[in-house]
This record gives sequence, structure tokens and C-alpha cells, in this order.
Amino acid sequence: MISARFRREMRKRLALLLILPVLLCSGCGTKTEITVTMPGDSTESSQSGDEVQSFPSNTFGEDLTEENEEKTNESDDNDSDALRNVGSTGHATLNGDDSPTVRDSDSGTFSENGIYSYLQGITSYENGLEWSGDWSEIETGGRLFSSFGCGLCCLANMCCTLTGNIVTPGDMYYQAKEETTYSPGWGGGAIAWDELSDMCTILGMPGTLKRQPDDYADFQADMKNARTILVLVSSYSDDAIWKGVEGHYANIWLYDESDDTVFLTCSLGKTHNRTRVSLRDIYNALYGGNDWSYLMVE
Repeated sequence: MISARFRREMRKRLALLLILPVLLCSGCGTKTEITVTMPGDSTESSQSGDEVQSFPSNTFGEDLTEENEEKTNESDDNDSDALRNVGSTGHATLNGDDSPTVRDSDSGTFSENGIYSYLQGITSYENGLEWSGDWSEIETGGRLFSSFGCGLCCLANMCCTLTGNIVTPGDMYYQAKEETTYSPGWGGGAIAWDELSDMCTILGMPGTLKRQPDDYADFQADMKNARTILVLVSSYSDDAIWKGVEGHYANIWLYDESDDTVFLTCSLGKTHNRTRVSLRDIYNALYGGNDWSYLMVE
């Protein structure tokens, strides 16, 4: 089995080979530009307990540091059965309490305690946080799930909560690769909107892709009619909730018209996961640089 240290050394040598032409051409009149992104592990942000999310290269991108690289275990892109704090029912626990109640199969309703909220980060897993698991160690194209898995965590949250079928973010990773055009590789890894939409249909919870409306009232109306909305947010749009997050998928649930708030599930860490936040702040943070800003499941 190839060790993680050997893979890191080979990636460094590859980067050196890519940079070498730049050094050789530094004295000639031809300008040569080569961009090299070094793979690594996710870094911790200033939001206590949260992990920084890097986004696909066609939208956002950020170089990852090697700060936590020595912590990572061997990973050969194999699925894993380990899930932090899973009871005999297969449900993840919340703060040591009993397993969350899956939606009522007749009414289709659910409460905050019945909503799944998986975490993506390897630091969360190593620290034993609820909702974390060893899917965070999945590696593809030199990147760990920690740095690209937010959309897959959202899919798993939606499937578990809305259908009652218990899956993990790791399950979603492999199923999306098998059944959609999702093909993670160098420079990215995050699942795209079309693939998210296809997976929702496959899982029996079809949704509608939408752009950020000009009128906030239209977004409110969508939230009132939705069982959940999967949003793409960025602190570049607004940083009232997220700080230093270039791009991130999250779920919002259970709109309360009395105070205009929603229940947020955020895979980056414990700071915002399972909290009620202002719907207006979510609207302001929607990323407008993509064709789509959110996926609505009614």
C-alpha cells in the first residue's frame, strides 16, 4: 500500500517539475505563467471549531496548507463503515442524546431534532464531534473530503431527513460518482449543481434550481413552501454568518415566519451547525457568481 507520506512527496516533486519551466524561462523575453495548487489538508478558521472550506476551481479556489497533514491516515479512496456516535438504529446522535426522530412517514413533518447535520472535517472527526465520521479521510485528486465535501453532506442530510433512508456523506460520494457525471479530481472535488439536482431526483426528493431573486420576498416565499433549501453561500457576498468562507453549500429548514429565521445545518463545524439564523442573512450571503444560487425541495 502506498503511504500518505510517499504520496505527499510525489506531489511535491510533481509541483517542482511544473514550476521548473518558469525558472528556466525567467531570463527570456517570453512570459510563461503556470499556476500550481499544492494539495493538503483543511485548515482551522477563526470560527471556533469550524474548518475552512475550499471550493471547486471553476468557482472558488484556495491553496490548502499542510498544517494538519501529518494527522491524516492512509486513504485509498475506499468507503468506510465507521460513523462517529452511531447507535444500533444507524442514526447519528446529537450531543449524546437519543437518536434523532426521523420524519413522520404519514405527515412528512419533522422537527429540529429530526434533522440530520453531518460534518465534513477531519478535525471534527479526530476531536470526536457528533455528526462527524471517517468519510472526512476520503482522498481524491490530492484533496481530502474535508476540503470539498459540503455538498455531499447536504445530500446525506436531505436523504436521511426527508426520506428516512439512512446514508452517510461517504455513501453520497460513491453513489454520485457512479450515477451522475460527478468526477472529482485535481483542483476541485466539490459536486456541481447539475449533479446535486440529479442526485436529489435519484434519491426521491426532486428539487428546483433557482437563481438569487432580486426581491427578498420571493426568497421568503420559496422558503415558506420548501421542505428544505440547499444554498450556495459566500462571505464575499455577506459575512454576517460565515467569515473567510469563499464558497459553501448548506441546508436551511423550518422557516419561522414570526421572526424570519430558519434552522441551519452547516458541515464546517460546531459554530453554526444546528442553529437558527436570519433568513435575510442567508439571502444576503447567496453566491451570485454561479448560474444557480439554491436548490429548493418542496
